[in-house]
Amino acid sequence: MACAWYLKNGYRLLRHNWRCAAGEADLIFEYQSGLVLVEVKGRLSSPMAGELLFAGINHKKQQRLVRVAEIFAAFYDWGDYEEVKARSLRIDLFGVIVDPGAPEPIRIYCEQAAVEVPYRR
Repeated sequence: MACAWYLKNGYRLLRHNWRCAAGEADLIFEYQSGLVLVEVKGRLSSPMAGELLFAGINHKKQQRLVRVAEIFAAFYDWGDYEEVKARSLRIDLFGVIVDPGAPEPIRIYCEQAAVEVPYRR
């Protein structure tokens, strides 16, 4: 569902479930000459589902996502060094809450640039 949403909005999928020594990226896209790493979370509906959806993305997890994004950026063939430095790097959080009995059984939450990536130049 997350992948389809990004593809529909003009993103180009580079990898899914990409792993490295620092961790895993659920989805990695290219968009407007930049790299977008997406962390996907899902929950069944409950009174606290909205508040808890991204609760597991604490500071330690954020740092791990940044490191995974940096490793992928170095791994992926972007061209020469100056071109790599010029590209943007963004981390999004994409959440899905499922409530089978509701009139709208699926709610989507997308927080673009939800995790700050330090300036890399």
